Amino acid sequence: MLLEDDELESVALESARTIDISMFVPADSIGRIWYDTPHYLTPCDRVGEEAFSVIREAMAATGTVWISRVVLYRRDAR
Repeated sequence: MLLEDDELESVALESARTIDISMFVPADSIGRIWYDTPHYLTPCDRVGEEAFSVIREAMAATGTVWISRVVLYRRDAR
């Protein structure tokens, strides 16, 4: 069975301009298998840059990473 364009559109994920951080975990607790395809995301405004730099420095100081979810190109990326 083939799907029509309107059927595909009805289940497409919406793209967002936010990153939902689920949790912070120790960097060494993430297996290398999950480092498949890196995505480097940066804020697009001054306020976002400042907030991101605070979080980035805190993660570097504590050896943690964040687990998050973001929609890129209408596809779920974890």
